[in-house]
Amino acid sequence: MILEVDAGQTIRVPRTAAVVQHLTQHGIEDGLARLGLRLEVRTAVGAVAEGREWIPALQRFRGAVIWENGLRPAFRRSEGLLLDPDPHDELGYHLVLRTLEDDAIAACLRGAPVRLLPDSRVLDWDPALAERLLAERGYAPADVLEPGRLVVAPAWRRTGVATAMCLAAFGLGRVTGHRLLWSTVGTGRSQDRMVADVGWQIRDEFGRRPAPELLDTLCVATAETMSVRADLEPVVVAFSVLIGDLLHRAGNSANAATEGPRDLVTGVRSGGRP
Repeated sequence: MILEVDAGQTIRVPRTAAVVQHLTQHGIEDGLARLGLRLEVRTAVGAVAEGREWIPALQRFRGAVIWENGLRPAFRRSEGLLLDPDPHDELGYHLVLRTLEDDAIAACLRGAPVRLLPDSRVLDWDPALAERLLAERGYAPADVLEPGRLVVAPAWRRTGVATAMCLAAFGLGRVTGHRLLWSTVGTGRSQDRMVADVGWQIRDEFGRRPAPELLDTLCVATAETMSVRADLEPVVVAFSVLIGDLLHRAGNSANAATEGPRDLVTGVRSGGRP
């Protein structure tokens, strides 16, 4: 689930156990806080949709990290702006980790409902294979959440942040009513090994495909949100509760006639509504 790009992070799979132990011992909120982070959720989807003024800032963060000092020049615009524009941003939910010290973005991950996407990257990869995959499991596109753009800031690499976001994606899928996650996954820095270590299945039938703009080679991976390994389940449940609380509060804010849309509440307690 380090998806289109991992922003330079080298994955060491054994870290997964340490991340799970840390978050299980301290809880999601406190565990993140001990790392100097807090979770925020933003969305442009449905009844909980908020204003979209936050999207350009998120795209600038991703563009600057992915550009990586000119390594990926496609993310530098002609006017010099570093940007990662993606139409899926306005159709998805966004998990954002921010630093407690200065509120800077440390990492982000998007999850977009496939039913809303005009161009699902997995469906476009091989429509026949994708449809067969759904049929074999009795799923429809409405059951699928497509994660993408997991990007980690340089200062937060090798800290377990990417693994935590991978686990949070399961929680996001559960809360939003999606039974299946699927995505394109990079292989150049062992991103595929990371997602496999938290329960994703690499779909070999899709093969591999070069992504020159990312200097990577992609594969396709899937995971069922309700079929999580026993050692990961407590963390996924805790993320589900926190994300559900954030989205619930966002819905109340977005529907408040006197206040209008506002940012989703961040850094909330983890005992709220799922």
